[in-house]
Amino acid sequence: MTKNDFRKLAEAVNKKTKGQLEANYGSIDDAVKLYEYGGDDIDLVNELKNESGLSNAEYYNLLRDTLGYDGIKANNKNNGEDGNYWIAFNSNQIKNIDNTNPTSNPDIRYSKGNQSVLEICNFK
Repeated sequence: MTKNDFRKLAEAVNKKTKGQLEANYGSIDDAVKLYEYGGDDIDLVNELKNESGLSNAEYYNLLRDTLGYDGIKANNKNNGEDGNYWIAFNSNQIKNIDNTNPTSNPDIRYSKGNQSVLEICNFK
C-alpha cells in the first residue's frame, strides 16, 4: 500500500464515519502519519479499521470500493521465518486446487469432497 493509497482510505473512512478519524487523531494528516511508523499493509488497514468503528463488512467493502483491494498481503516474520500470506475478503476467492470435480457454486465450502485413495484405486 502506498502512502497515497493510505491517505485515500483514511479520507474515505473519515467521510463514512462522519469525522471519526479526525476526532481520534486530530486531522487526516495526523492519521496518515501512521504510515511512517512502518508495518505491513495489514497493520495499516487494521489500524484504520479499529479506529473507524465500522463493521468488518462495511470496512472491507469501503476498502474495496476506494482502492480496489479484494484482499491483503501480509509479511510473515514469525519464529525467524520469512514469507508472505494472503488474506482474501470473500470466500469465493479461495480455490481448492485438489478439487477435481468442482461444483458450480463459487463458495469453497460447497466444493465436492476429494475421493479417498481407496476409491481412486478401485479398492472400495
